[in-house]
Parts: sequence; structure tokens; C-alpha cells
Amino acid sequence: MTKGLKRLSACLLAAALFATGAVAFGSSVAAAQDSGATLQDITVRDQLIANQETLLNVYRCMFDIDTQQVPGGCANGQPSRGRTEPGTFPGTPTNNDVAVRDNLIANQESLLNVYRCRFDIDTQLVPGGCAPQPVEEPTPQLIDVPVFYCVPANAGFTLAKLQSEAERLTRVVGGFYLRESSGMVGVEFSPSGIVSPDLDWDRQVIGYRPEHIEDDPCASEVAQLGDFQNILILWHAVPGGGAAGYATENVAVVPTLEAYGSERWHSLTTAHEMGHLLFDLDHSSPYPSIMPSTPWFALEENRLGCDELQDLGWPIHDRCVLGHLQTPDGSFTGITTNEFHSCGTRIDKSVECWGSNYIEPLSAPTGEFASVVAGLFHSCGLREDGTVKCWGRNHDGQIDAPDEKFASIAAGNHYTCGITARGTIACWGDNRYRQTGAPTGSFEFLSAGDRHACGLRTIGTVRCWGQNDQGQASPPSGTFKAVAASAHHSCGIRMNGSIECWGARDDGHSSPSWEPEGLPPGPFTAITAGTRHVCGLSETGTATCWGSGSGAIDDAPSEALTAFDAGGEYTCGLNLRGAVQCWGGDYYTGLSVPGGSFSVIEAGRDLTCGIREDGTIRCWGIGGHGSDIAPTGRFSATSSGHIHTCAIRQDGTVTCWGSNDRGVVTGAPEGRFTAISSGLFFSCGLREDGTALCWGHEGLKAPDEQFSSVAAGDSFACGLLVDGTVLCWGSDAFGEVSDSPEGRFTALASGGFHVCGLPEAGGIKCWGDNHHGQLDNIPEGSFTAISAGYYHSCALRDDGTIMCWGSNQDFDGTVIGQLDGIPRGSFTAITAGDYHTCALSEDGSVRCWGSQYASA
Repeated sequence: MTKGLKRLSACLLAAALFATGAVAFGSSVAAAQDSGATLQDITVRDQLIANQETLLNVYRCMFDIDTQQVPGGCANGQPSRGRTEPGTFPGTPTNNDVAVRDNLIANQESLLNVYRCRFDIDTQLVPGGCAPQPVEEPTPQLIDVPVFYCVPANAGFTLAKLQSEAERLTRVVGGFYLRESSGMVGVEFSPSGIVSPDLDWDRQVIGYRPEHIEDDPCASEVAQLGDFQNILILWHAVPGGGAAGYATENVAVVPTLEAYGSERWHSLTTAHEMGHLLFDLDHSSPYPSIMPSTPWFALEENRLGCDELQDLGWPIHDRCVLGHLQTPDGSFTGITTNEFHSCGTRIDKSVECWGSNYIEPLSAPTGEFASVVAGLFHSCGLREDGTVKCWGRNHDGQIDAPDEKFASIAAGNHYTCGITARGTIACWGDNRYRQTGAPTGSFEFLSAGDRHACGLRTIGTVRCWGQNDQGQASPPSGTFKAVAASAHHSCGIRMNGSIECWGARDDGHSSPSWEPEGLPPGPFTAITAGTRHVCGLSETGTATCWGSGSGAIDDAPSEALTAFDAGGEYTCGLNLRGAVQCWGGDYYTGLSVPGGSFSVIEAGRDLTCGIREDGTIRCWGIGGHGSDIAPTGRFSATSSGHIHTCAIRQDGTVTCWGSNDRGVVTGAPEGRFTAISSGLFFSCGLREDGTALCWGHEGLKAPDEQFSSVAAGDSFACGLLVDGTVLCWGSDAFGEVSDSPEGRFTALASGGFHVCGLPEAGGIKCWGDNHHGQLDNIPEGSFTAISAGYYHSCALRDDGTIMCWGSNQDFDGTVIGQLDGIPRGSFTAITAGDYHTCALSEDGSVRCWGSQYASA
């Protein structure tokens, strides 16, 4: 019998037992008169007792409770002996016999009501109904994670220190998973021991996930201490090129806090690796989460992806709503857009927001608004009375609007500005780039970019403030009638309707229009700027867009718009009916590249830098630590490492930028160089006399030989001697140094832990690490150029076509696509980053594929 039928049978039985007038509850049974009890008094009560006992037994068997009280037990969810029948009363009844039965009936009724309320059945029979049941807090499942130090001996790492670190991780990382699982699962870190293998501790770098535990010196020593499960090893090694940590089947390895140097990133990395180790999560979630290769935000501000919660069987929280291109129905009078969400004002002056409410809720406050603006993770509305109401994330005070009347407002990444009723500008929130340090004077229009803002004075000139590393806050002289600020560039509409832009000359955004795309002629009446694209509105209301990102450029609607706004990689507008139309993509789709012509391209981890025909450098992707912000000047060569980049100026001198780990930036040598190559935390260059010099990572001193080229890997380097033979030096963990082949080569490329070269006799020869298939399926034939990424390599055939081989995944097995989407056609140069590749076409344009984080 199904549960539904059981419930129905219980209800019917209750109705049958208690609906007749002959059967009443204890409180309604006529009390025995003092003059003496009758046999009828006893018979009525005994029948009621039998009926109530029958129903009690039905409940007991149905809900598997107190079944030991059921005579004969239960069978198939029902009392095995069926109904309870009353017995025959012997002798002459007394008032006491009646009182005993009345007391039993009352107790039975009380127990029946307990069952009814507990199991939500026949509750209509409970006098006064059932009180709300207290919500029981779930007892979380605690996963024990033994924690070990793998550190140099006598370096101050004690068990007491490990105990303190385990308590911190339990509080921070364990608390994160307790929150994300809605109290179902917690992680408890237990200090379990210290190992000190015989290693060169000054050269330890985490960046490779070993295939076998015996390949990991820390894990192999921990394994000798006992049979532990779900192990966390805190290794006193700096984060490496492949990753800041890794997880195998039973072990996760991250740097010690002291080696990492940042508690925020250490906590985030540990939680990330626990996601791999304990919950089998990968990097594929499309949400701002701790699990993608490049996580967003600090751990306390972060989440797991909605898809990951669903896969784990954990409750889906109320912020699992995404899709800023999934626009709402109905009509709007105004619209605003930022990278992850959009908002609009309805005809009734209410505000509605849509998109990603993953980090902060999107729900707008009630009431009437004249306009609304969207920041990165906050929004602000201007009420009819001129007051401002903001909502969303507030870690920099960006929603703490001043108690003042405003005429208009604008929102940047983590700050907000407004033009007051007096015409002056007031700003609040993040001021790390002086973006809230608004200028004095009278303004009539305002636009807020990521970290800078621009205002249009009443006299028509533009004034910008905030971050100005790319000249985005240095507007040209003259008058404008509109202005738009974005990430590293700004644009304005001149009085004749033409557009002029300033700041980063990327993707055709800015003038002078030496970019092949140029700037559209106009005239335009409105302008808006996204991260890598710009759109203008013509006098007829049609939108024209330019920059990077095919969807953001090519998918603009053909019908007339009354308003539009760009955010991140997409744009939203209002048509003549007030309906919302959005086009473009978001951060997680596509691998776009800058327009224009290049003479040289070189790829790093998630970064590519190219040298234009005029010698200037343009970098794109996620560089980290400023490695994507190229200096000004003219250059002849460039090379990007993990989170730093070096380049040779046209006068032969070397300039480096980005992370200064191991002194690789400030340690750039003097003198003149002809070639350069960057590895993990080091770079090597060739002097004019052919000698090689390496700087940054200690212990990578180049041999005293003459070279024709040099190629830097993760923590080793190889070079071609002037006679064409190969010489390698540095780390030899996988034979990348000792397995160097004999013979003469015409080209050489170093990957993470493998090397490939083009022998003079033809073909391709590779050696070193093959854990990810770097040495498998090497193509045959004749090639002119070769480049190696972390786990893959690519080469150009004689006809300029591309061949790639190796792994199509990153370090934890997530498919990245470095072997997918290889472009067809003829190319003149090729360069492989860690998980992406770029090729240079004959016309100087660039094509890239692979890791989404390398997108322009």
C-alpha cells in the first residue's frame, strides 16, 4: 500500500470510528452519576477505548513508531491482528470503573493528537489545531582532514603552530562549506604531523600535480606515517606556474601560509583544493565561484556554483539566478547595465533588476524612482525627490549615499558618484584610485567607469579623475556634448556628432584612428562604453558598435533604440516600445583578440602580448600583478612568464613589469640584448655577443656558451648553441635537461616541463614530462616554427597551417580546449601560453583559442 493510500485509510478509519453519535471523545462522555454506574456506561466506553486503540495501532504501524505496543506486531504497515475488539464486563459496574475508563480515553486521545500533529495526519480532529513544530537544526556531517606540514627542519614550524593553523582553516574553510551546504557538511582540520624531506628548500615551487604519490616527496613521507584519508599538506613552497596548489585522489597540497604570503589567497586556495579533494568539483562552473581556475573575491564573499550545489545535493540558495541577456517582459523607460546585471525603470517608476544576483541580491527596493544605475555588484536609484537609495555589496561604502539631493547619479565598480542639485559632484565608496576625489565646479553629465569617472562641465569641456594608468582620465581639450567612461578608455561625442576616444588603444576603441577598424564617422547623439567595446546611437536611433567581441559588435539590433547602456561584454537597449533588447556575451564566453596588425606575438600563462608595426606593445588576457599593463615606448621582442613580462626595447635594453617575485622585474640586467624568454619566476636573454644571462630564480645561471636562441620553461631553460646543438640547465624533474637529444636543431620551444624542437633533418622531436601526453601523437612532416605550452605544443607546417598535440585539459583534468578550434588557413608565427595558443596571420591579424581567461 502506498503512503497516500495509508493516509487515506487512516482518515477513513478515524471518520468511521468517531463520526457516529454513539461514540464520543472522553470529554463528551456523560459522567457517571453518583447514584451508580450502569452496564451501558461501561459498554460505550469500552467500545471507544477499542476504537481508539485500533487507530493508535494504525498510526504506529503506518509511521513505524512504538510498534512494540501493537499486539502481534505490524505487517505491511498495518496491525497484523486488525481491529481491537472490546471485552465483556464481568460483575456490577461502579463509579470507579467508569472513572478509570474516562481517564484511559483521555490519555488515548492525547497520544492520538501527538501522533496527528507529529505526522501531519487527521489534524482536523485535534482540538485547537497543532502548534508549529520547532525546526530542528541539522547536525552537520563533519569531514576530518588530517593536516601535515612539509617544511624544512629547524625552520620554526612546530606542532603548536600547526595546531593554530588547523584551527584557522577549520574556522575559515570549514565555515565556508558549512555555510554553502546550509549546515549539512563541515570540514574539520586536524593537526597530524610534520615531515621534512631532504629537498633544496630554496627552490621549491608548486605548479605540477604528480600522477603518482611516490612522485611527491611530501606525500610519500606522509604516507609512511600511517593510513590517512583526505590529507592536506602545507608545503613550504611558493605557488607555481601551473597552479598555487593541487589535489590528487587522496591528497591536497597547498603552500604554507608563510610561503604564500597572503592569508586571503591562502584560504581561497585551500578551499578550492578541498572542493577537488572532498567533493570532486572541477573548474567548469560558469558562476563567480571558488572553483574556476581564477576564483573571484575573497572566501568570505564567495559561493559555490548553483550547478555544484545541485550536483552535491545541497540546498540551492535563493541567489541561483543568472542571465543578464534573459531580459524581462514589459515596457521600461530607462535602462542601466554592468558586467553581471542590468536594471531598468518601469513606466510606473518602479525598478526591476535581472542578471546575476549570485554575490549580492538583485532585489530593488520598492517605491518610485526617476532613474537607476548599475555598478559592478551594487545598484543605486534616484528617487523623485532627489534622494539616492543604493543596494547590493557594500564592502567599500559604495551604497552609503550621502543625505543630499541629486540631479543624476552614476555607478562604477565599487564606488558611486552623483551631480548634486547645486551642479557639483559628490562621490562615495572605493577611493584606492582617487575615483571619489571629484573635481570642483559645475557639471551637467556624469559617467563612471571601472576605476575612473568623467564629467561634462556646463561649458562643454570634459574633466576625468581616478585611475589613469592608460590615459583614460586624460581627456582632450575642446567641447563635447556626451561622454562615456569604461575600464581603460573613455569616449566622447564632439559638438558635430563625431566621436573621439582616449586611453588604452585597444581593439579600435581610441583615436587617433591608426587602428584598421578606425572610428565610425557618425554623427551620434549618445555613446556608451563596455569593457572592450563601444557603441554609439545615431540620429535615427540605430546602434553602431566597435571594438572586440563579435557578439558585442555584430549582434546590435537593426531597429531604432531610445536608450542603451554597455556593461562588460554586452549591451542592453530600449526599443520604441520600451522593450529590453540585449546583445553580446559575458566574461565566460569566447576568446576575443584585439584588432589591428602585429609583427610579433608571445603568449604567457593566460596572457598574450603583441608588438604593433610601430613597435608599441599591446597585452591582453588575465595577466595578474600588472603583467598585462605594458609600458610605453618602442620594442623589438617580448616574452611573458607566469605573472611577469619582459621586453627588449628597440635600443636593445630590457624592461620587465608585473610581479617582482624573486626580483625578476627589478633584477632586469643592463646592457643590450637580442632575444628574451620568460619562465615561471625568471627570464633569460641573449646578449649581442651570444652569451645567455638569466635573472630572477636563483640557481638558473646560464652556461658560459654562445647561443643563437634561448627558451625558458617552468624552472629550467634550454638554448640552441651556435652550432645548432641543444644545451639545457636548471630543474631536471622529468628529464627536460638530462634527456636533451643530440643533433642539430633549427628551433626550440620549452613548455612547462617538456621541450620540443625542430631538427635540421626535419620533423619534430620532444622530450621531458609526458604525464599529460606532451610527447604523444607528435605530427610528422616538415615545419617552420614551434611553440610549447604547459601541457600542449603547436607547430607551423611549411604551408603555414597549424598542428597541435598534447593535452586538451588543464592541470586538474578540466577540458580547456587548447586543441579545439584551431583556425584554418596560413599563418606566419605561432605562440603557446599555458592553456591557450595564438597565431599571426599573413595580414598581421591575430587568432587565439583555448583558455577563456586569455580572451582580450
